[in-house]
Amino acid sequence: MKRIDRDKLNSFLESIASEGYEVLVPSEDGLGFTRFDPNVEISIEGITRNSIKSILFPQTETLLEWHGDGPPIETPPDETKRLVFGARPCDLRALTLLDRVFMGEVVDPYYAARRRNTVLFSLACSH
Repeated sequence: MKRIDRDKLNSFLESIASEGYEVLVPSEDGLGFTRFDPNVEISIEGITRNSIKSILFPQTETLLEWHGDGPPIETPPDETKRLVFGARPCDLRALTLLDRVFMGEVVDPYYAARRRNTVLFSLACSH
């Protein structure tokens, strides 16, 4: 296990973002995750109401497009590199279940691409 001092957190996340990663952190309102802004304090207290599932498996997603004058065009999977900071152990445990469903015998290429390109940083939980 690695640890990051609180006073070095912003510079660490800025360096990750400068490498082309979309960095997501717990939102101020505690609902979910939002893009990292070095000018906004990161909320690490409490547990977000919405899990990281929505980052890896959004409620809506374009899988193909059809313009009526030809065959449907499949939308390629999202290959964005992401770092999610502030996930909780319960979120990570839930992801193992999603992995079994979406990356098991039949693989969902959209979920698999997001999962493959996402780095997760967990915070300890006192609940």
